[in-house]
Amino acid sequence: MRRVILLTTAFDDVASGPAMYAQHLWKAFRDDASLEYHVVAPQIRDAHERLHESGKGKSSLDLYRRLLRKAVELAGDGQNRVVLHANNAHVLARLRGYAGITLGQINDYRAADVWCHPIDILLRRGPRALARLVWRHRRESQVMRSATGIICNSSFTKQRMVCRYGASPDKIVVVHVAADLVSFRRPERLPPDPYPQRPSGARLVVIGSDWRTKGVPDLIAAVRIVRQCISHVHLTIGGPSRPDDLAVLRTLAAREGVADVVSLPGRIAREQLPALLWHSDLFVLPTHEESLPTSIFEAMAAGLPVVASRVGGIPEIVRNADEGVLIDPGEVPALASAITDVLTDQRRRVSLAAASVRRSAAFGVERMVSEVRGLYHSVSALGRDG
Repeated sequence: MRRVILLTTAFDDVASGPAMYAQHLWKAFRDDASLEYHVVAPQIRDAHERLHESGKGKSSLDLYRRLLRKAVELAGDGQNRVVLHANNAHVLARLRGYAGITLGQINDYRAADVWCHPIDILLRRGPRALARLVWRHRRESQVMRSATGIICNSSFTKQRMVCRYGASPDKIVVVHVAADLVSFRRPERLPPDPYPQRPSGARLVVIGSDWRTKGVPDLIAAVRIVRQCISHVHLTIGGPSRPDDLAVLRTLAAREGVADVVSLPGRIAREQLPALLWHSDLFVLPTHEESLPTSIFEAMAAGLPVVASRVGGIPEIVRNADEGVLIDPGEVPALASAITDVLTDQRRRVSLAAASVRRSAAFGVERMVSEVRGLYHSVSALGRDG
């Protein structure tokens, strides 16, 4: 039986990607006969002999030290080939003298790309965001050299790791992240719309708190163009909840003359998200950068056609025109045209919806769990760079 210790910076907050990933693995492996599976996290609500709290610490660095200290305490010196799997690869950067197997998870490429456009990051996100990405770039670079293996959530992210860090492709394994798609399957009888105040008509929906990166300003501008062909169109922007963000989005909608058809419900409760999607007609994600957004295959599982940007790992989800519509990021007229074409062509919309459901099956939790289990048992074959 192989012992595996998952280090995760979040576990109980199931609204976050790292926590959802950790929960999927824990539920799958806690009773797995081939694995002795442990989780180390800052805080854990449930009591279990293989769930271990490290404490939050006084800072991010202190938190990482606590996670490593607790994990190494459980693993010993690693001579018995215990696997330390860090949900955030940079946690492993300060690991010293461990003889066991280490796996680092890297689910986005922003830190890897930081030196490609530092001025843009500084202007759009501010000096603190730039400093965080520079810091993470350095730590990821260290882990890329020292870890036994790296898990990336898309082939695009893997390519970025090889290109930016000079990592060996042989030590990077792609495991597409997954979502619990069962709850998104459209039922025969739909529950009430969780936001019944939304106007009727063709309903567009986008989900994402980082609205600038997700291209929401482009989408608002596109809605103005779409309304020239489709008078009854409505956009729901789910995710942004900070008062400052909501104020900016309202201003953008008013400037484009579409404030009357844009809804800003704030953060969408997880249990309300499926119903919101079921009562929508088209999922749109005109993002400017993305590794592998779970929101797309959740929308696909809910039976929505998808219009999205041709960036990052998105073409690994929407592989061709039969599965969705991809446009170049920042191209507002092309975005408006794609939305209009899908909404006005009933036959195509139905075909895309059916294809969405079929394609979403490739991103279920069972597939991801199977691939991670296989990696845990075969990881010794991955080589080190140095």
